[in-house]
Amino acid sequence: MRNRDVPRGAEARPNGIIISASRLDRSALGFSAMRDLTAELTDLFLLGAAGEFGNVTATAHLGQALLVDGRVSSLLYDRTPGHVRRGSADHYQLQFHLQGQTHAETERRGFTVRPGDVGLIDMTHVGRYWTTAPVNGGFAHSLVFIVPRRLLAPMLSEPDAVGGTILPAGSPQARLVGGLLLSLWRRARFMTLEEGAAEVRAAMPLIAQAFGARAQFADETRHPRNAKILQEVLSHVEHHIDDGALDVATICSRFNVSRSALYRALEAEGGLVRLIQRRRLLHAFSLLSSPGLRQRRIIDVAVECGFSSDAAFVRAFQRSFGLTPGDVRDAADPARRHFASLDLSWAGMRRTELLGWISQLGHGE
Repeated sequence: MRNRDVPRGAEARPNGIIISASRLDRSALGFSAMRDLTAELTDLFLLGAAGEFGNVTATAHLGQALLVDGRVSSLLYDRTPGHVRRGSADHYQLQFHLQGQTHAETERRGFTVRPGDVGLIDMTHVGRYWTTAPVNGGFAHSLVFIVPRRLLAPMLSEPDAVGGTILPAGSPQARLVGGLLLSLWRRARFMTLEEGAAEVRAAMPLIAQAFGARAQFADETRHPRNAKILQEVLSHVEHHIDDGALDVATICSRFNVSRSALYRALEAEGGLVRLIQRRRLLHAFSLLSSPGLRQRRIIDVAVECGFSSDAAFVRAFQRSFGLTPGDVRDAADPARRHFASLDLSWAGMRRTELLGWISQLGHGE
């Protein structure tokens, strides 16, 4: 029987993360389907000819938040008082623009989110949002983090006035939050639902710091050095995942920090050892799911990823992903064919399912 919590056109992965996607559809019918799907949240208007419409979207459900990678042609989103009164979107949206821009006029302020900026939109406010694609063609492209108000608002100094705040491109805050969203997106499909929810909770203090944290959260967020250490260590681990010298002493020496400072910075990640093991397991998953590497023995993958025995590797892998390494290797090609054959059009998802998915974020665990 189909899981009611999984929208049509979505894949419920064995590890619990749900991925939903839409195909590119440049037809007038494609725009009508998208407009009907989002009608409870916003009125949608096409800026340009119907033949110029295009949209490609992928969404990861992280248990307590949604992360959306969206590419879209120029559109106007009009969120009216009627939409707000319906109360189906009691959340914040963090928009990290990669291409194109969004200009907004809300009941509180006007603002523009440009490439490299991170903007915060309060969906409890009335507003009109013009998203425009680059003048030289292509789509507007952004990562959008949809966060329930109940998770972030208690940490903010001005939760009702933060809407429209922009972290400008190149600023430390924009690099921190943008890097966090990019990292989360790259890793989302490998997470369990529990891990996804934990990542969302761990991100809240960092996001609050970037947009203005309340005084009682100062101990968690007042030290930007902790956030800087976290991002530097994450980047270092990603680029040296095959190195045997990823240990506490080496990392402390590399970044000139004490063991206690490193512990504080990585506390939300479960510490350095757990962080490294998780990244190595993700690397192993990638190797095992690659058809071009099917001839490699599982023990060779285990050794490359820092495990001394295939038994220890299998236990850790299964604990993280709910599958054995052999399961992933055997399922790689059929899974790709199955995912490619799914109906991933906008018309494949019912309006009630989309609204249910979003409205569920407003409720407690």
